[in-house]
Amino acid sequence: MALSSAGGMGVQLGFDAGRCRKLRSSLSLVVMLALVQLGCTPEPESASANIDAVPSGSMSVDEHETGGAADDMQEGGVGTTTPITSVAAAPILPTTSTTASVGIRVGAVGPPQPGLWVDDLPEFRQGHAPEWPFVGVVQLWRHDRIGRYSDVFVDESVAEWWLLYLGLDDPAGLHRRHPAVPLPGLMIECLGRVALVSHGAVGLEVGGSAGVASGSVVVPWGAVALPVGEPSAVLLDEARSRPSSVPFSIRGDVVTVGAGVQQQHYAMRTPSRLDGDWWQAQVRHDGALLVMSVQPSHLRCLNGVTWISDAGTGQVLACGANTPATRLVAPRGQTAGDLVLPDPEIAGGVLDCAARLDLPWLAQQYAQVR
Repeated sequence: MALSSAGGMGVQLGFDAGRCRKLRSSLSLVVMLALVQLGCTPEPESASANIDAVPSGSMSVDEHETGGAADDMQEGGVGTTTPITSVAAAPILPTTSTTASVGIRVGAVGPPQPGLWVDDLPEFRQGHAPEWPFVGVVQLWRHDRIGRYSDVFVDESVAEWWLLYLGLDDPAGLHRRHPAVPLPGLMIECLGRVALVSHGAVGLEVGGSAGVASGSVVVPWGAVALPVGEPSAVLLDEARSRPSSVPFSIRGDVVTVGAGVQQQHYAMRTPSRLDGDWWQAQVRHDGALLVMSVQPSHLRCLNGVTWISDAGTGQVLACGANTPATRLVAPRGQTAGDLVLPDPEIAGGVLDCAARLDLPWLAQQYAQVR
């Protein structure tokens, strides 16, 4: 919108077009998740339940080694792997439901979220992968022209999909530019089923099977992406079983994480249903971080929400809409250390984390606690 005076002094009032596009992008993500939630929400009933009675149900705990150079950072495993809640068996919409008046704290606050225009955040620039050894978070990220990083890369036509590398081993260096590696030729059809694995000193592999992605791509350390076509057995196993290193169970809309006195209950939505197969999850305690990803199990190809917290304090550092292809990578042998689970009220639910998971914001928050 522009207005000008009739005299020699012009008055210009307007909005920057780029900021408008960014605002529309963020609002569209919120609207999409809200519609999904509303479409999957039955009318509340009068029944109530006590969340303390939630049984141990769908649990995925992994302590397997992937073999060879593979390094999935699962040394902290606490049990044997059992399948998570079946995806195929979940109905699209429920015919009956029990809505619980859960006696727990739920997402009344939510973690701090970055504004649309936060200054002085670390930047990502097109280049090679970092050198090994590397300790940090790696995220599969889709380039778009209206997102927060629409001006990050030299040539946005290089690729649609990228790997972002956020190094955490040197907190003083969190404000430097971080590598963003293009994945030319990678096409993704089903965001909810893609996977990312570490092959140790060899590099990372990202992609999925037929119907999920156009194959897989390997990114060696210090190099650029190399399409390999057929995904490795390690990648396929990650996509199929989503191994975790922290015990959890799911009942209705409540994800229960941990055991004993450390156990916490996280409500994905309120009012919370205590029946139905609505969510699948993966919970990893890797090094200094706890990474919990939750996806709607009845919408297999929809990306979910990821929470990343400081494992030593339980402070939620960042959360947001995200694909399952995000993980902390570190050399084998790095100890996980003690684990403090986040406060459920601060963690919030899926609608408290509707915007895309923001790695620069995570870097800023991590630097404050380290």
